[in-house]
Order: sequence, then C-alpha cells, then structure tokens
Amino acid sequence: MRSLILLWLVAVCSCSAWAFRPPVDSRDGVTLAFEGFDEKTDTPALCVAERRAAKPFAVRVRAANKGAKPVAGAFRVWVNDDWELAGPPPPAELALAANETRELSFAVQAKPDRALNALYPIHASWALPGGEPLHPIAIFRAKDAPSRASAARAPCVPKKGRVRLDKFPATVWTEVNGRVEPLAGGASFEPAQVAAEGGVRPGFTCHPPWQGGAGAVWRDIPLALPETRPCALRFATALLGQSGGGAPSDGTEHKVFVIEGEKATEVFSRFSAARTWQDGTIDLAPWAGMSVTLRLWVGPGPKMDTTCDRCGWADPVLEIGEMPSAPTEADWAKCEASARKAARAACAHGTDLPKLRFSLKGREGVFGAAWSLGSQGLFDGVLAFTDGRRELTYRGFACEVDGDAVGGALAGRTCARVETKATDAEAIVTHWLAPRDEGGETVPLRARIWAERGALKMAWDMPGVTRNAQGEPRYTSLSLGTGSLPAERAYAGFGNVIEQPRDFSLGASGFDLSTRHVGADYENGLSLVQATDVFPDALVCGRARKQYALVTRHDATFTFVPSAKGAFAAARHFRDMSGYRPGSGVETLLGRMCLDQWWGIDYDHVAADVARAAKYGVRDAVFVKHDWQRWGYDYRLPDICPPRGDAAAFRRLGEACARAGWLFVPHDNYIDYYPDADGFSYDRIVFNPDGTPYEAWYNDGERAQSYRTLPHGFRPWLDRNAALLRQAAAPDGVFIDVFAAIAPFDYYDRTGTFFPKTCTSRAWGAAFDAYRAGLGRPQGVTISEAGTDALVGHLDAGQSDHFPAHRWMPETAFADAERVPWHDMATHGRFVLLAGGLGDKRYSAPDWTRWGDTARHGYASDDYLCTTVIGGRAPMCDGPFSRRTVMTYWLLHDVCAALARSEFESLTFGGNIHRQHTTFAGGGEVWINRETNAVWKVAGDVALPMYGFLAKAAGVEAGVTLRNGRRCAYAKADGLTFADARPDGKSAELIDFGGIWTDGAFRLERRDAAAWILMPLPDSRPFRARIDLDAFGAGGRRVERVEAIEPEKGAKPVAWRQEGGQVGLSADGKAFAYRIAFASEADGSAAVGVRTAALDGDAWADSIWLSVQDAPVEDGIIGDATPAAPGTSWFVCSHTNADPVVSARWMTAGLGVYELYLNGRRVGADFLKPGFTDWRKTKYAFTYDVTDAFRCAKGEANVLAAEVSAGWWRDKIVTPTGHKGFVGRKSTFRGVLELRFADGSTRRFGTNTNDWRAGIAGPVTQASIFDGEHFDARRQPGFAVWRGLGVPEANDEFRGEILPTDGAEVALRRDLTLKPVCAYVWRGVDGVSAEAFGKVKVVREFPNREGPFDIRPGETLVIDFGQNAALVPSFRFSAAEGTVLTARPAEMLNDGGGLKSRGNDGPEGSVYRANLRAGFETGRLLTYTFAGEGVEAYCPRFTYFGYRYLSVTATEPVKIQRVVSVPVSSIARDGELGSLVTGDKDVNRLISNIRWGMFSNYLSVPTDCPQRNERLGWAADTQVFCEAASFNADVYGFLRKWMRDLRDDQDARGSFPAVAPHAQYGESLMRIGWADAGVIVPYQMFRQFGDRRIVDENWAAMEKFVAHVSETRYAFWNGIVNECGWYQWGDWLSLTKLESCPYKSEYSAFETDANGRRQIKPDAVRYWNYLGGCHWLQDARMMAEMAEGTGREAAAAKYRAMAATAEDYLKRTFFTADGGTILPVFRDMQTPMLFALKLGLIEGDAKARTIADLRASITASGGTLHTGFLGTAIALDTLTASGLSSLAYDLLLNRKFPGWLYSVDQGATTVWERWNSYTKKDGFGPVGMNSFNHYAYGSVLAWLYKTAAGIAADVRSPGFRHIVMAPVPDRRLGFVKAEYRSSAGLVKSAWRYKGDEWIWEFTVPAGATATVTVPGEKPRLYGAGSWRIVGQCRLRTATRRNLALTRITND
Repeated sequence: MRSLILLWLVAVCSCSAWAFRPPVDSRDGVTLAFEGFDEKTDTPALCVAERRAAKPFAVRVRAANKGAKPVAGAFRVWVNDDWELAGPPPPAELALAANETRELSFAVQAKPDRALNALYPIHASWALPGGEPLHPIAIFRAKDAPSRASAARAPCVPKKGRVRLDKFPATVWTEVNGRVEPLAGGASFEPAQVAAEGGVRPGFTCHPPWQGGAGAVWRDIPLALPETRPCALRFATALLGQSGGGAPSDGTEHKVFVIEGEKATEVFSRFSAARTWQDGTIDLAPWAGMSVTLRLWVGPGPKMDTTCDRCGWADPVLEIGEMPSAPTEADWAKCEASARKAARAACAHGTDLPKLRFSLKGREGVFGAAWSLGSQGLFDGVLAFTDGRRELTYRGFACEVDGDAVGGALAGRTCARVETKATDAEAIVTHWLAPRDEGGETVPLRARIWAERGALKMAWDMPGVTRNAQGEPRYTSLSLGTGSLPAERAYAGFGNVIEQPRDFSLGASGFDLSTRHVGADYENGLSLVQATDVFPDALVCGRARKQYALVTRHDATFTFVPSAKGAFAAARHFRDMSGYRPGSGVETLLGRMCLDQWWGIDYDHVAADVARAAKYGVRDAVFVKHDWQRWGYDYRLPDICPPRGDAAAFRRLGEACARAGWLFVPHDNYIDYYPDADGFSYDRIVFNPDGTPYEAWYNDGERAQSYRTLPHGFRPWLDRNAALLRQAAAPDGVFIDVFAAIAPFDYYDRTGTFFPKTCTSRAWGAAFDAYRAGLGRPQGVTISEAGTDALVGHLDAGQSDHFPAHRWMPETAFADAERVPWHDMATHGRFVLLAGGLGDKRYSAPDWTRWGDTARHGYASDDYLCTTVIGGRAPMCDGPFSRRTVMTYWLLHDVCAALARSEFESLTFGGNIHRQHTTFAGGGEVWINRETNAVWKVAGDVALPMYGFLAKAAGVEAGVTLRNGRRCAYAKADGLTFADARPDGKSAELIDFGGIWTDGAFRLERRDAAAWILMPLPDSRPFRARIDLDAFGAGGRRVERVEAIEPEKGAKPVAWRQEGGQVGLSADGKAFAYRIAFASEADGSAAVGVRTAALDGDAWADSIWLSVQDAPVEDGIIGDATPAAPGTSWFVCSHTNADPVVSARWMTAGLGVYELYLNGRRVGADFLKPGFTDWRKTKYAFTYDVTDAFRCAKGEANVLAAEVSAGWWRDKIVTPTGHKGFVGRKSTFRGVLELRFADGSTRRFGTNTNDWRAGIAGPVTQASIFDGEHFDARRQPGFAVWRGLGVPEANDEFRGEILPTDGAEVALRRDLTLKPVCAYVWRGVDGVSAEAFGKVKVVREFPNREGPFDIRPGETLVIDFGQNAALVPSFRFSAAEGTVLTARPAEMLNDGGGLKSRGNDGPEGSVYRANLRAGFETGRLLTYTFAGEGVEAYCPRFTYFGYRYLSVTATEPVKIQRVVSVPVSSIARDGELGSLVTGDKDVNRLISNIRWGMFSNYLSVPTDCPQRNERLGWAADTQVFCEAASFNADVYGFLRKWMRDLRDDQDARGSFPAVAPHAQYGESLMRIGWADAGVIVPYQMFRQFGDRRIVDENWAAMEKFVAHVSETRYAFWNGIVNECGWYQWGDWLSLTKLESCPYKSEYSAFETDANGRRQIKPDAVRYWNYLGGCHWLQDARMMAEMAEGTGREAAAAKYRAMAATAEDYLKRTFFTADGGTILPVFRDMQTPMLFALKLGLIEGDAKARTIADLRASITASGGTLHTGFLGTAIALDTLTASGLSSLAYDLLLNRKFPGWLYSVDQGATTVWERWNSYTKKDGFGPVGMNSFNHYAYGSVLAWLYKTAAGIAADVRSPGFRHIVMAPVPDRRLGFVKAEYRSSAGLVKSAWRYKGDEWIWEFTVPAGATATVTVPGEKPRLYGAGSWRIVGQCRLRTATRRNLALTRITND
C-alpha cells in the first residue's frame, strides 16, 4: 500500500535508474535470455535500452541447456500491440541437446502511427515439461516517435482578458551539476493552491533539485502572444513553509526569461527569503504578436543547499488589453448589507425564492440564508447566513471555466448578462458567459439554489452545452469566496482541528483532504460546514483574506450547513442529509479488528500465528495480507495470480482465518500497470493532456516504472483476478490499494478524450462491487488504503492513515492543532475507518516516508489507541499475532464494536482541543486526553493521563487511566475483564481494577460458569492476581482447583488459595492460561468448547452417518401415547495425536437430540441440538472449537463422544398416529474433527466404522421430547465404557441437506432461573367421594424456600416456582443407591375440593396434568435412580417441559439440597429488544405473561405450547404473534430459520402447510390465516428489522403461493377443499357462529342432515371464502410493499394490480350492491367487520354503519370481543385506526370473560390458549384444547407498543430508519414507559399525566427520523434526539378535541 503523492512520485521516478528484472529466466540448468538490453544509452540516468521507433531493430535471444539431457518445447516471441515482429518469424518449436547453446535473432518494428516515446516489453516463452514456461521479458524505451506533444504548436493567447499560465501546456526541466534533463533530483514544479503569508492563491509549488546535488528547476511555457497591448505578466513569489519539519531554507532565487528561438532574455529576478507573497509585473509588450517561450525559473539560495527550498508562484496571469474594473470596497459593503438584511428576513419570515432568501430549518434550529447579486451575479455577489443575532457573509462564488477566472477580481472572462428566476422548489441564477473572442458562443453557467433540511444547496451546471472531446467547456474551479470573519477553528482531513489557521492549502487525497465536507468555527459563535458531491480538489485557508473554502470542479453541488453549536454539530446534521449508504460489506466489518501483515510468504507460519491469536480470543478480526502476489509486492500489476510461494499453503492460510472466525482479505492493485505485465497495452493507460503516458509508481525494489491504469480499462483484469483468487483462497473480500488514498482524478485516454473525475469514482466504485461478485460473496468486504469518502457505498473500509496537521503545513501556519474524528462524524456506521492506519509508520512518524517513535506513537501506543476509540473506529494492529495485537484486541474490541454499531452523536472539547468528549446513541461516551503532560479528570473522578481515555458503551467499558498514580489499562465486557497494570518488573504494588488486584496483565474470562479462564498477555512476566468472587456474581461458590493450561502440554495444577470470597494465585506468567474451576453444576453450565463457524462444506465428505447396529427399533403402529424406543445411542472414538496439536474444531450433526463430550466434559452450551426441522429435508450442524479441553501434546489421547436420543427424529412428535414405526428408525451421529498442528498443517478425522465405537449405553435409559427422561445414575456414561461398545453401522436414513446452524439455537436461560416460591409435602387425602377427589393433607410446608426439602416414601412434595414456562429442573440431592425419584411437571394445581365437575384430575393441592393429553399418566415426567454417592446433581438434557409446579415422589427417603427450574428458549438474553411498563399493575402482568409465553414457545421453532403432546410450529399462531415478538426480541434469525422450515414443506402448487416443520400434523395445506404466514412473517420481519434477506430467500416461494391463492381465490369449492382437509379452521376459537372449534354447539360451522351425516353449513363456506378473499388481498398488498422495498418494481406493479382484483372480488361478492355494507350474515360477527375496516373495503356511510354495528356487537357482548386467533390479532389496531381508541382501551382493560385481564384475574402467569382455560368460578376448560402457555392472544403486545407507547415501524422505510410515533394515551393506564432497541438504534417513548398536563418524552435514534403525531395535532417530522411535549388534557383519553399542545422542547 502506498500513498501516491504525485509530486514526490515524479521526483523519485526521474532520479532513479530504469531496470526492471533482468531479461533472463532459467530452471534446472536451462536458460532463456535476451541479449543486448543492458547497453548504455544517450541519457545516463536511464539504464534501460533505448530503440528508435523510426526503423526496425534486431533482437537476439540466447537459449542454453547445461543439463545432461536434451530439452524441447513450444517457443514463441511476442511484443506489445504498438509493435510487431518483422521478417522471418521465430521457430514454433525449440530443441536443444545436452550442453548446447543457441542464439536466435529476429526483428521488431513499430506499427505505423502507433508507437510512443515510452517503455515497451518484448516477451519470449519456451514451454518445457515439468513446470511453468521460461519467460524472460526485455524492456526498451522507444524514442523519436511522433506524438501529440511534439506536433502541437505554441498555443495562442486570447486577444483580450486575463489568462493563467497553468492553463497552458508546459515542460519542466532541471539542471544539476551542469546536466540538463527532464524533472530529476527530487525537483518539482506543479500547479497547486499555494499558501504563504497573505493567503492561499492558485499557482505553482516548486522545489529545486536536492537529490544528488543542488540545482535549478524551471517551467517552459510556449505561447503565441497576440498583438494586443497592453500585454503583461503578473505574479507573486514567496518562500514557503516546510511541512513535517526540516531545516530552515536560506531562500530561493526566482527568475523569468522570455525566449525567442535561441535567444533568452532575463526580464525578472528576485531573491526570496520571506514567507510572504511579493508581487511582480513584467511588461511583455515588446514581444506582442510573437511566438515565445516564457520560462519561470527557481534556483538555490547563497548556501547552495536546496534540501528545504520549497517555494511558490502565485496568480501567474497574462493580462491582455484593458482590464475590467473589479468591485470596490464600497460595492462590496453595499452588497453585504443587502445580503445580511435578506438573510435576517429569511430567518424571521421564511423562504422567498424570487428574492433569493432561504429559511434553513434543521436540527441546528432556524437559520436564514440569502444571496445579494452583483453585476456579475453570484460571482461578485454576497452570501449571508444568520441565526437572527449573528451573521456570516461570503464575497461571491469563485469560478473558473476552462482555466479562466470568471467575474472576479482576476477575471479572465465576464458575464454578458445574468438572469434570475424561481420555481416552486428553487431559485435559478443563470450567468451567460461572454465569448472571449469575436464570433464565439455564450456559455450558460447555471446555479440552482434551494433549502433542504436545514442546509443551503447550490448546484452548478451548464445546461444545453455540448462539450468537446477535451471536456470543454467545463468548470475547472468552483469555491465559496472570502468571508467576513477568519476561521478560528478549521476541521478537515481524516480528522484534524486547527486553531487559528493562517494560510494553507490542503490537497485532496486519502491522507490530507479525505472528505467531501469541511468545517469552520468563527469567533462570533457560528460555524459552517461546506460539502460537495464531486470530490473536492483542495481546501484553501487564508487568515488575512478571511478565506476558508472548499474547491472543486465540474458540474457540482455544494451543501452549506450553518450551526450555532459548532462545526461538529453541523457535520452531524450533514450526515443526515449526505446520502451516504453503507457498502454491502460494512455490516460484516462493523466491530472487527483489522490485522495487517506486509512481508512474508511462509503462509503456514502465518496461519499458525492466526490460530495462536484465536487461542487468545482474537476472533472478531479481518486479516489483510499484503505482499503475496505472483511477482512480489505491487510488481507486474495487474498480473497477481497465482500466489507467490506455496499456493496450497496460501489456501490453508485462508482456511485458518475462517476457522478463527476472521475475514481473509488479500491485497490487490489496479492503479499501476507495468510494461512487463502480461497483456500490457497503452490502450489501458491514462495519458497526460500533451499526449504522453501518465507515469505512476516507481517500484524502487524492482527499479521498475509503472503507468497509471485507465480507470475504465482494468475490469477484464479485475474479473480474471477475482476468479483466480476465489480459486486460490476463497477470500472474504479484497484490499484494493490506492483507490481511497488518492482523490478521483480527471484523465485522458490514448485518443485524447477527456474523462472527468466522476468517471474515476464510478469506475473505482464499480470495481469493488465487481470484486465481490467475482469472489462469489455479495456481502464480501472491500478495503483500501487511507480512505477518502469518495467511494462510500461501494468501498466498506479504509486503513485510515490519520496524518496530523503539521504534515500538511508548517507549524507556523496555525496556533494549535489536534486529531479529531472529523471523517467519522459523517461516515460512522456507513464506512469503517480502521483505526489510525499504518500505526508504525504513517501515524507515528514525523513525515509519511519514515518510521517514527513507534513505542510512543505506533500500534498499541496510548496515542494510537485513544485516536482509535474517540470516534468508535475499528482497532488495527500489525498481525496476525504479537503481544500488542492481543493487548489491543482485549482492550478495545468490545467497546469499539459497541460504538461501531451506535450512531456518533457529538464531540465537545474539555477546555482545549486536546481534551475531547464524544457521545454515541444508546449512551456511549468516550473521553480522551491528548494534552501534553496534563491529567484530566472525567466521569466523576477518573484520571486520564496524556493519551489516556475512558470509553463506555452498551455494558462495556475500557480505558487507559491513572490508578494509584500509575498508568494502567483495563476493559470490561459481559463475562470478560482485562486488567493491565503495565508491569515493568520494578513495582510490586497490586493495582485495584475493581474486583481484581494484580501487578500483571491478563484477561479474566467468566463466560463459562464451571470454570473461569485467566489468560496473561503473551510473553508476560511473573505476576500475582487476586479476584473477588462476589464482585463477579460468584459469591458463595467454591473453587475446586486452579490449573495452568498449555495448549500442547495439557493442564497441571498450580498453587492457589481461597479466603472468604476471594481467590488468589501467584503465576510465573509462562503458562498460556490458568483455569479456575468451580464445583460443577448439574444444568450443563460447566461445558467446554465454544460454538464457532462451520468447517468447509466439503468437510462432510470425510465422514459418514453412524448408528448402533443392535439399537432397539419401534416397528409397531404408532398411537397417541407410544413412547420412543428405550436408551440413547452412544458414539465414541479415542484419538491419539500423531503430532502436537495447536487447535481443534469439531463439526457435528445428529438425527435425534444429541450431546457431545470431550475427555468426559460436556461440549457446548447449546441445548437440544440440533433443533426441530423437517426430518426429511434439513438438519443443522453445530461446530465447536474444543481446543480448551483438547489434550494437545504428541502421543496424548482424546476421547470424543456423542450421546443421541430420540429427539425430533424417532418420536411421536414427528410421526403421525397410525404410522408403522417412527419416521426415524435409529438415532444417528455424524461428525468431523479438524486438527491443526504446530507445523501449520491440518487433518480431518470423520466418523467412520473403523475408528468409532457405538452402543446403547449410559445413564439415560429413556428420553424423548414428549415423554421426558429416565436417568439411572448407577450406569456409567458411554465415554467411560467405550471399549465395551460395538462396531457402528453406516446409516443412510437421512439424505437431506446439512446446514450450519444459524439463528434458532436453544439454550438454557440461566439468567432467568426460577427458584421455589413455596413448597409443601402432602400425604393422604380427605373428602373423597364419587363427585370429588378430595383435598390433600399437608404434613410439611416450606414457604418461600429453595430447600433443603426431604421426602419419604408415600409422600408427595409439591414445589411452586411462581411462573409457568418451558423449563427443566436442576437438582442437587442425595439418597440411597437404587432410590427412584419421580418428578411430574404441571401448569396448575387441582382445586375446589377436587370436584370432578370443575375438571379436576386429582385432589385439591395436587398437580393438574390432564391437559397434557394422551399419555400424561406415564409420560411427561422425569425419573432419577440414585447412585448413592453422596450429593448428586442432575438436570435433564434431552427433553423439556411446560410447568410451574413440580410434584416429586420417591421410593426411599430423599434429601433435596437445592432445586431450581431453568427456562429453555431460543431467545437469548442479549437478543431481547423491548421493554414496556405502564401504571397499571395488571397490564404489566399481562405484558410479563406475553413475554414468558414467547420465551417458552420460541424454542427452535415457534411452537404453540411447551407442555402437551403437540409443541409444533403452527403457522397461524406464528403469523399473528410475530410482530409482537419482534418488539420483545430480535427474532429475525429465528423466524428466518422457520421460513426455511415452511419452504421445506411447500408443495408443487405453492401451498404452504399449517404446521412447519413437517411433523405429526404436517399434511394440512392452504388453511386460511395459517398458510398466509408464508407471506406475513417475511413482511413483518422485513418491516421491523429492515433486512431484506428474508424477502429474497422466500421470494420465489411467496410468489408461487400467492399465484395459487390468486388462481383459486381461496374459494373452498374451487379446489381448496382437497388441500385443507375438508374444512377450514376459520377464526380459531372465536366465541361466535360458524366456528370450526365452537364455544357452544349452536356456534358450530357444521350441522347434521336428516340422515345423520355431518355437513358444512353454506354460510360457513361463505364465511371461509370471505376470510380467504381478505387474506388474498392482504397477501397481495404485502407482496407489493415488499417488492417496492427491495427494488422489484415490475413485481410491485403486478401485485398492486392483483390487490385491486382481490378488492373488487370482495366487494362484488360479500358486500351489498345498494350501500356497500357487508352481507347481513356477517353483520353480527365481529371478525368479518374488523377485516372489512382493516382492509378499507368500505367507505363513507357504509363504513360508519359498520363501525356502529361493530360497536353494538361489542356492547351486546358485555363490552368484550368474541374473536378468535385471527380476529383478535387485528382488533385493537383496527378499532384505533377507525377512531375507536377509547373502545380499544376498554377492551384491553376489560376484566370480564373474554378479555386479556380476565385470565390475569384468574391467576395466569402466561397467555392461555382459551380466554377461559381456567376460571376461579368454574374450574378447568376442556382438556382437548387447553394450554396454559399459548402465546397467540399475546399479539396485543404489538398494539401496546404501537398505540399505547407510540413506537411503530414505517412500512415505507423498513428497520425503523423512519419511525411512526403516534401514542394514544389513556388516563386509566396512568403512564407508559417503553424502550425498543430497533435496527436503527434505541427508541424511547414515555408519557404520563401530571394534573391536567399530559407529558410525553421520546427519543429518536441517531440516523433515524420520525413522523410524530400528538393527539390534537397534525403529524410532524422529527429528527434524531430526545424530545419532550407537554399538553393540556382534561378527559380520560387524549384526542384531537381535548388535548391542547402547550410546548415542545429538545433535550
């Protein structure tokens, strides 16, 4: 990677020797070489052969064979496409005898009119057996070729006006020690914006030669001067400051010569030692009408030391004829006064476009802006900004067209007229540029001006102009004029703030001016951000001239954002309107650390370092590998493949990165094209305006010159290389060098055609997109050098080489300067800035060419770290492994990852610019102190030393702070603490890190409850550590052992001590890590291994499925209660290491639920692997990094084991009743162990019948999802008896697809562990009768206790855990050997004296289990047989239950020391998103019930219930609840997995099933409201989370389904009857007529005919058809919205048309013709009316009548709903949208049956299946359909968030990028407080009543906007921020009529 600072480049190229690689190639004693290409040439500095282009020349090739055997092969010679072979061709075959040498000759000639004076290659190739062909390349330089430059005549100077000299072609020469040659010796003479005292002015920067001796440099400009007089040359000269340090200059000599033929006349001479501009004038009248050459000459001062002789020429202008007068100060003052007045008027009264007044209303408040035009329009007009109190004004807009200044003080051209007009949206000022010469055409220079979101926008173009091949006419410079105030603080570059900037010009590049926006703070408190859409050329700043302007060219749009809160606030505003969108790889990169490696091609060694770093926890990383290319670092580009060195090892390196979880990103380059690269052509090279090829980087290592690659010409190479690289290493992305290090540039091609810089931007941006496509990775990452923002949206990241201001300019050019995250404020989250770039060189050094003080300023230095964290950048270090790499990761990764995903909100200074404080959305904050030798106390009393920092975000924290006066580093995250006392071997003091005391440096990992890992930094000294267990939530736990871990040597015990709540150890620091092991728990919390990325897909080829040969198989007919076959299948292998192992990964899959063990320790924290899928089609694999438990030494053995139960394979849950045998016959296992060895090699060991053993064994004697688990602790686990197991058999039952698990894993939610709230023991029953079971007799009570509990034979212990949920119990207990304990879970207790009429199934006080349905008497339970070995621990691993109560019995006395219940769920703790609390405790209980119901049922699939013999993925339950679920938690991945299940079961017609995955009830299709889940779920997930993958993955399936719906119209007798199983389910469980599962018999959809046959009522079919039509319409609308949101415009139109058809069908079929009301049969049914209103099927009077009918129906029902699953889900939303929000609240708060609070009053702790599953009055409902944990009615939660709290996604802007906030408050709730961690950030909404005031506070996250509707007000658009609204409200519910808005404030 190189910073191509072009001025430096040309100098280096000119003074270096041309060489390239010698033109010889040899192998195995055979040589092929060009002869005669090393002779001296006419130009001594060049050491490459020169050949004249005018005539052919001879070429000789020598072939030599020094071997003992003859050789022969195909031979050919070829040349570049500008040349050709002349004369006889070389032989096609070349053969040499042993020890033979032969010389071949041929001629080469230039093609007519093709050759250039440039470098050319000649290739020879000899294809010999056994390897690559010999391929020498000779390079020669052609000379004397005709060119555009040599043919050009001296350009004519216009007859009048001003013209700048840099507009004309020129040549630059140097003279050193009497030798004259083109630019050499480090000299330069380039057009630039030049800064000296007195301002920044256009001109030339110069530097005389300084390499190889002092000398002079000059620029020759040939001109044909007109005869017009006066004729003069005006200019200024100055000595310039030296950036980056350097010795002072002794001055420079400036001269001007006029050359006529051979005569040179010196007309000017000045010695310049001052850094101030000095003007000069030369009268050229004596040469008027003549062709001359003007020579601008610069030479050394008197000491002849040119080392630091940087100087400049400013405004070198020819003035021809009389000059137009410039505006006077009086003119300017008058114009300024007018602009100020107009701006104040705009601020006070708003926009007036005809008067060029603009009101800027944005997040920074209201500003006024106005233009006052001069005689030259905007060019000598004045722009003013004001906030009503203070103003900023700017004099005109500086403009150049084709190099001529327009309308200003040095104008070369003027405007003939200026026209102004206004449209509805903008003001337009058109300047008609007068022609320079008679007969020329006027050119329109148009500026469109408008206000947009608080900013002023100006777009410049030339409408109607046709440009020539050279791109003319065009804008060559555009910038804002000088200001009324000098900038007090300037912000620019990657991130620099400059105080009191004086005079400088900052050129555009990835190191200097790297952003399209710059900012300035002014002394009056105002600030201004300037930005352009075309990447700028420079930022110019002049204090005396009050100049601060961004300069760009071409048709460009400027954005000006004023602010009264500082430039950073304005930049934050600019970000909102910048249009920056992240590239497709940004999400992948966010939060990753970048590890960058340059030299070395020992790829296996590098891979070993990758694995080593991964062992230290460095997992979330991107590894950029440079210097791997075929010909070495950046040589012979773009020919990069195959990799240099061992290609197989290169691929292994990529694989090592994948195993580590890293992204592998190799280096590439398309900026340099080398003549000796295969396929080189000047047709793909950039050319200079004079027709010469553009010379690019000079490769000093190879001594080879390259040319600049044509931006639109390299795609064939890129496509080829991407494909080759994909084959070579399958990388995750690419690093393309230079593209973000230099600014996009204008260029010419070989034909002289001009291309603007916008073409460069497009081509480079497309290159990154094309590379992703070529690698086959749509989300592949793209990285480049440095990081201009020009490619945001295509480029994902830049290695942000963060130069300080003194590298731009002399330190005399500013008062003070500091690094700040300026780039970050506009691009954070949209573009990844990788720390400070190359920390050991560019960041740390005094100038970019040298290495600096890396210890203080390089990688991992505190300076570098604080620069990284202040803007939430990604950490970066050299990689892949070192102590500082690990330290940087441990310290910064977690906090930077959190900040990376939070919007950057603000930056403020703490008294000076060196003390900085940034804030991020979600509460993130960072403080850094860069003040020299000063301490800054922040956040209370945290002391930051110089370069110290404190960073906090989302539960993580990190810092470099002073502790006990000592500089220390620390980091805290979930389960991790890093403490670094910065040990120096001198201090013995233990530093307190809050629960940790140490004098060392280590990370404490506490994520495994069974054992904590203390890992020292690599290469640590001996240290001491003391850990307070209480501080980390482990108080009371007993440490069992502490052992030192060595990856290749295993573990050995070390001395430790535990005193009270603290454990301490002294460590020698040599061990890799120390394990602090606690006494084990039974619930699996002591597992080893970490789930990681799967192995390569082809790894499965190394394995087969195994099963147990003699495993019992159930072959009978399966009934409702048939248990699974007994036992679990064990598969065990003992593997002995042939070599030392450095890492181990185990990829596994099972048919049936399985557990893994390594050396007797459970592997992985996942529960119920592999989850529930279609047993026929899909299984998920789980891969674990098990290195932590692997015995790694050579010769050591490791025992791998898997235990597989019935699970979702050979059990009733997936097998229909009546099936012969279970659908899965045997439990089966498959796995692949991948080991990496110390030498970097890897080997895989898969399951096979030779090395593995198998059998039915272990303590689990029976286990299944439905029936529970039977455990006999006397039996040894399979891994302990593996030698006695048999030989497994190969199993081919499953032939579906194995996928890596992704999104629906099941886990034990230990954070939600339930403890007993009460317990009692009963024995015997009173009151037994024929009508009653009686009441238990309680003999012991244990109120509010966890135990111990004791049970005796004949007694029953009942434990109440206080909450119904999906759970497993975890016991610690003891009993005599052989004692059997039985635990029966239940959701409820029997009551009411055990009356049978109340539905009881036992005596009062016993557990109620009848609702568990068939088999509950013998199944749905646990048994445990004791081993009798003291206290035993047990937690089932192959089943789960839905319960609140446990009923425990035992055959002998049992003592239970502790029992808890652990929730089982796929909803992880960190996946929870929302919280909502109200002032009504019962509503809060309802919210809690919904939450627990979701936790219980989102378990691998969205089940209906967790307790009975069902537990299936019912589609209607899923679709009605999924929106509510998405407010509770991040369910995107979970439901994305479920959609795969649904697709697996879609049939050929497109029908979706009612249940997914396919299971015991899997055959039912096209159920209305069930099948539609296939559309509704992707729609809701896309709307809520904004991630289109779920739409894209399911689009084809959805289209197929909706086409089928459209074809059948869901009409029952139109074929649907044959799919849905004879009837539809309708509005399931509704309390109304035509119900398929009726509440009362008269409500049934069925009737009995005269013959006693069951028939469907005709009205029921009509009802089903109506519901089907409604879902058809809804599906079509959703498809249209998803199509629009994902760019499928044609599909959107198709589905809008389909929706219109469906709507017409509904209206014609189900609504009356007279008034449009719904048919009479439906008018007393709530659900049909709700759908009619929801879908907008009725309007006007018909709608009013329907609303009245609906209200009447609810009133007649006692103020309750009678709806079922489908109707209830839409009820409250529809009522609210229909103006009945008060009625919606009535229904929510209704306590009667049916109603949400009714079940709460009956004691519910979850949502029930029926409104009245249990009542205190009547007891239990019917057992056939009576779940007490059934979340469907919990869909009301979505209404609570959207309506009560006012937080809703906008369907037009998915993922909460735009939020709809329209709360409808009701006093009865008291208050509402809600938070939601949306995809866009944290959304908050809280309202309350205070007297008659209604107070609403809400927060819109950074980067998002919201449409906010306050009752009584029109919707308003709000930006990010926290807001407070207060209104007066005297009624119960706030509405438009009774809420009076009083004030709005923004916090």
